[in-house]
Amino acid sequence: PILDATQVSTLKLAAEEFWNKASSGTSRFTYQRIGNSEAHVCDLGQDAIKVMDGVLLESIYPLIRSAFYNDDKSSKLCVYDALLIRYNATEANNTLGA
Repeated sequence: PILDATQVSTLKLAAEEFWNKASSGTSRFTYQRIGNSEAHVCDLGQDAIKVMDGVLLESIYPLIRSAFYNDDKSSKLCVYDALLIRYNATEANNTLGA
């Protein structure tokens, strides 16, 4: 797994706190539907940022490098943005009239 249970809990708690504090209409995500929520990791505090930085450096970047680059670390990889998205399929389905 890419994330362990502690990391998942840290991210989930930070995101839920953010969503509980955020007022409706604050989303910067372009595909927002009723029942869905999104949070940029940079808005979730230092614990969440630390978890994602570690996951990116230890798991995701090496996986991308091995899949797309022949050199181990000479290719520079950057993350433009990182989102946590809570997708509520039941609610989203109802708003589409399905």
